[in-house]
Amino acid sequence: MLKSIRLIQLFSGYYEPSHVVAICLILSEIGLSPKLLSVFGNGTIIEYIESRHFSANDYLNPKTVTLLAQKLAKFHSLQMPVPKDSTHYSTTNIFEKWFDQKLRDSYRTGIIRKHITAQNLEIFSKLDFIEEVEWYQRTVTELRSPIVFSHNDFNRRNILIQESDNNNSTDNPDIYLIDFDWSNYNYRGVDFGQYFSRWGQTDTEFGSGDFPADTQMYDFIEAYIQEMTKIYGKSYAQNEINSRERLIKESKVLALLAYIKDILYCMDSTDSRDNHEMLMKGEIRFRCYYDLKNRILKEYPKINRISHLINKFNNKL
Repeated sequence: MLKSIRLIQLFSGYYEPSHVVAICLILSEIGLSPKLLSVFGNGTIIEYIESRHFSANDYLNPKTVTLLAQKLAKFHSLQMPVPKDSTHYSTTNIFEKWFDQKLRDSYRTGIIRKHITAQNLEIFSKLDFIEEVEWYQRTVTELRSPIVFSHNDFNRRNILIQESDNNNSTDNPDIYLIDFDWSNYNYRGVDFGQYFSRWGQTDTEFGSGDFPADTQMYDFIEAYIQEMTKIYGKSYAQNEINSRERLIKESKVLALLAYIKDILYCMDSTDSRDNHEMLMKGEIRFRCYYDLKNRILKEYPKINRISHLINKFNNKL
C-alpha cells in the first residue's frame, strides 16, 4: 500500500489562483495528477504520492517513455476553462518582463558582463545573447507550432514515477504530472522541447550533453501521435502538421526556448547575488543552445533564410 500524505502548494504572485485551482481539480479528477484535497486562500493541499522523479535512465526505458507520451497527449487534448489566447502572454513574460531592461543592462555592461569577462566564458563571449533572443522570437513565430493546452514546465522534477511495491519493479509504473502554475494555452512544441532538452542528462537542471538523435526521439513522439489518434481519430495522423518529422522539428526549435529560459534563470541569479557560480551553469546551457541551433540550421536551412527576411521587413517598418 503506497503511503499518501498532504502536500501544501502556495500560489505565487505570477499566477492566477483560480486558473491553477481549476486545472488541478480537472487533472486530479481524470488521474493525470495527484488528487486535489483542499483549497485555501493562497494555496492548495494535494495528495502526496510515494514516488520518484523522472530520471536520466527513464529516457531509455521504452515502457516509461511510452506512458509519459500518452499522458502528455491526453494533457494536450484537454479543453480547459482558462484563456485560449495566452501564447503572447507567455512569450512576453519571458522576453520582456523577465529579460527586462535591468537584466539586459547587467548583461551588456553590469554585473553579468563582469563575471563573463572574469571567468572568460567562451560562449557568452562569442555570441550576443540579446541578438540570439531576437533571432529566436522571429524563428518560433514562423514555425507555427499548433496551440494546445501546455504544461509549460515539463521538466523531470514535475514528472512523478509511481512504481509497484514488488521490489520497486518498473514493469508497471504509473506517472503523475505536478506543478501547473505556468500551464496555459501555448505552442505544442514547448513541452516537447523541455522534455528533450534534458534528455539523458544526470544533472536535473543545468546539465550538459548532446541533444538526442532523431531516432532516439521516435519512441516518445510515435507514442504521442498514436495516443492523439485514439483521441481524435485517423485524420489526426493523416495531417502533415502532426507527422513524426514535424514534431521532431518542433521539438528541436522549442528546445532552444528551454535553453534560453535556463540561461535567463542563471543570469538573473548572477545579477541578484553578484556570484559567478550560476553563470557557469548558464554557460553550459548556452553551449547546448549553440550546438542545437547549429544542428537546426544545418538540417533546416530554410529557417535562417526566413528569419533574415522577417528581420529585413521589420527593419523597414
